[in-house]
Amino acid sequence: MKPYRSLPGLILLALELPLGAQEVAGHGLLRPRHALRDPASSGGKQFTSMRVRAAIEAALEHDIEVYIELQDVRLWGEELNTLGDCSADHLDLHQGYVDIKRLNDAPLAA
Repeated sequence: MKPYRSLPGLILLALELPLGAQEVAGHGLLRPRHALRDPASSGGKQFTSMRVRAAIEAALEHDIEVYIELQDVRLWGEELNTLGDCSADHLDLHQGYVDIKRLNDAPLAA
């Protein structure tokens, strides 16, 4: 079983949210980081990693909030063809949840 079968459904849900949402906000993060492992040795390993996160949060009707955040982490230069590789091997759902503030006008939340 592939762990990413639900990811396309979550992406479609995120695209549909603005239609019924009262408030929609999006944000992202782009973080490159250079690292040097074992600098004392003559063959220290250097690499640069890149983390990209994109999130959308929406406040729906009836006190319901939805949050979806996707993340992609990879090393610079690890892909041979950036235009032809559409496999999204490193794309993951970082966070995703639905927050229900009130259930049927009762003081319950989920």
